This record gives sequence, C-alpha cells and structure tokens, in this order.
Amino acid sequence: YDPSLGVAFVHERLAQSAAYAVAAHDLDPERTDAAKLLLYVTAADTADSAVFEDQVRHLYLQITGLPLPEDATEPAALAALWKQVYSVEADVTQSWAAVVSAVLRDPRVLFY
Repeated sequence: YDPSLGVAFVHERLAQSAAYAVAAHDLDPERTDAAKLLLYVTAADTADSAVFEDQVRHLYLQITGLPLPEDATEPAALAALWKQVYSVEADVTQSWAAVVSAVLRDPRVLFY
C-alpha cells in the first residue's frame, strides 16, 4: 500500500481531531463520566510526572492492541514531544492531544 499525499493529510487531520477530543474530554476537571484513554494523568501532570510512562504504555496498548516492550523508545520520544508542544502552546490539553495524535498515526494503526 502506497498512500497518496491526500490520504496522508486526511489521516493526520483525523488523528489530530480525535486526539484533541479525547484530551479535552479526559482532562476536563468538570466531566461527569469516565475518562476514555487518559486514565493515569490529570491536567496537573506533565511529561516529568511519574505516571507519564504508564500513560503512554496504556495508550499504545489501547490504540494498537500491542504492549510496548520494556526497552521501547516511544515513552521518551513522546515525553520530548509533550515538552516541545507545551513550550510553544503552554496548554496541557494541546500537549496531550499531540501525544495521542502521534500514537494514532503510528504505522501499526494506520496500516493495520
């Protein structure tokens, strides 16, 4: 399968929209229902929080259906992404949306 540029843009936009919807819902302090994917973190947690790696591992398991190996580089890479987005946006929701979007755009998800 060789995706076109248009398909790649559609995948990107869908992942961004879905990720923002999840982050906005799950980090909302006034929500009345259960979190969808961000079960281990709150709006107060950052990439330096002890629960960050657990949350990333949970995301990969829920989204790809595969657990990350113990020596996986994804948690560190996504922590760096979270910090970069936060340094520009200063918004925890945007930062988590970027992380969820990156997981949704993993080739194991896109080309399952």
